Amino acid sequence: MTPVLELERLNICLNGKQLVSDASLRLERNSTLGLVGESGSGKTMTGLAVTRLLPHMQLGGKILFCGRELADANEAELRRLRGGAIGYIFQEPLSALNPLHRVSRQIGELLATHAWPGSHGERIAELLDMVGLQPARTLNKFQHELSGGQRQRVMIAMALANNPRLVIADEPTTALDYQIRSSILDLLRDLQHRLDISMLLISHDLELVRDYAQEIVIMRSGRVIESGETEQIFTSPQQPYTRELLLPLAAHPPAPAAEPKRLLACDKLSISYPIKRGIFKRVVGHHHVIREMSFYLDTGSTLGLVGPSGCGKSSIALAILRLIVSSGNIGFAGVKLDQLSRRAMRPLRRDLQIVFQDPFSSLNPRMTLARILAEGLRLHLSRDVQEITRLSIEALNQVGLPADTMERYPHQFSGGQRQRIAIARVLALKPKLLILDEPTSSLDRRAQRQIIELLLRLQREMQLSYLFISHDLEAVKALSHRIITLDALEGA
Repeated sequence: MTPVLELERLNICLNGKQLVSDASLRLERNSTLGLVGESGSGKTMTGLAVTRLLPHMQLGGKILFCGRELADANEAELRRLRGGAIGYIFQEPLSALNPLHRVSRQIGELLATHAWPGSHGERIAELLDMVGLQPARTLNKFQHELSGGQRQRVMIAMALANNPRLVIADEPTTALDYQIRSSILDLLRDLQHRLDISMLLISHDLELVRDYAQEIVIMRSGRVIESGETEQIFTSPQQPYTRELLLPLAAHPPAPAAEPKRLLACDKLSISYPIKRGIFKRVVGHHHVIREMSFYLDTGSTLGLVGPSGCGKSSIALAILRLIVSSGNIGFAGVKLDQLSRRAMRPLRRDLQIVFQDPFSSLNPRMTLARILAEGLRLHLSRDVQEITRLSIEALNQVGLPADTMERYPHQFSGGQRQRIAIARVLALKPKLLILDEPTSSLDRRAQRQIIELLLRLQREMQLSYLFISHDLEAVKALSHRIITLDALEGA
C-alpha cells in the first residue's frame, strides 16, 4: 500500500543555514511513527516542511503525501492540505490558540476555511465531545479560562476538524503532568484507530514514544542517525546517542549539613484567586488553590514540589516571591516576607531568584546575552561596566558557556543552552534561594541530565538552596532531599 507520508533525502535550508540533511522516513496507513531527538535536531523543522509552514524555507528531496509530491505544490494546494487532510497539533497551545477568540470560533474558522458541508455548530459540539470536553461548558470559553489539558484537547479537536488523513503532533504533551499526558496520548491513540488516521509523533522523550509508536526515527544535528521498529530500538540500539537517550536521570543530591540552618519557612500558607463575573467584573467568590500549607527549606538543600497541572505549585513560588497575594506566614532568612511592603521587599529580591519553565519566553529576544546578564547586575549590584562584565563572564563559566557567546541572541542557542543562560542570569546575583519552576520539562533527556548535574554541582560549590517545582518524579528524585506531593483542591 502507498504510505501516507514518505520523505526521501529531505534537505531543509532557512536563511542560508542547513537545518536538515538527507532525512528519510516512511509512515504507513493507520500507524504512528515517532520522530525523536534533542532540541535543535531538526524534528520540528521536518514536521513543518511537509506543508511548508515556515516562509522562505528552501527544500530539497521528495515529500510524498499519499503518493502526491508536495515539494513542488503551489500555495493554493498547500492551504487546502493545512488543517484539512493534514492536521497539526502544536507544542504550546497558549501560543497556537488565538487569545481573543472563543473556542467555538477557533474551531469554526477551520471548518469555514475548508468548507465543511454540514452544520458547523453540530460539528464543533461533536468534536469537543469526541476529545472529552463538555460542549456546553467549553464553547464560549477563551483559552486562558481552560487548564493545560483542556487547551491541548481543543488543539486536538481542531486538528481533527476536517477528517485528516495525517496528524502531525509536535511535542503534544511537553508541559503537562504525567496523568494528563497519558490521558492525552491515550485519547490520540483511540481517535487514531477509530478515524483511520496516521500520526507523526514528534517528541524528545524516547520512553514516552515507546508506548505509542510502532516505529521510531532518531534525529541528531539535522540527520537521521537510526531508525527501526520500536522494540528493536529499545532492545538493541545501534548508536551511542540512542543509548544515551535511554539512560535514566540517576543522580544524588549532596548530603545536607550536619547542623542545618533554616532558610525558608511557610506556616499555614493559603492562596486563592477571585472569581469575577458580569459586566463590572464583581467578585462572586474565590477559587482556593492552597489551604493552610506549612513547609520549610534549609540552607544547601532542595525541596521538591510535585503535583498535577493546576494544583498550585507555581502559585506557591509566586507567593514566596510576593508577586501574588496570599495569607499565612512566610519567613526567609529571619525576615517575615508577608509583612513587607513592595518597597521593603526590593532589596531582598536579589536573594530570591526564579528560573522559569520556558527560557525562550523569559529571555528578551531583542537583547544579546551580555545585555540579559547585565540587566539584573545593574539593578542590584553595580553600575560599573567592567565589574558587570567580570560578573557576567564568571556566571557563564559556572554554567559551562563560553564568554565569546556574549553577543549572541536567545534564538541562536539550543533549548538546553537557553536554560543555562537563565540559570547564569540569576547566579550572577549570588542568591541564597533559587526557585526552579519546571526547569527541565521542555528539554530532551540528554539536556535534562546536563541541567540536573549542573544544578547539583552549583549546590555543592555555592551551598545554594532550591525549591524545585516539577511534575516529573524522576527529575525531582534526582535533585531533592525532601519532597512534597500536592493535589488539586477544587476542580481540574
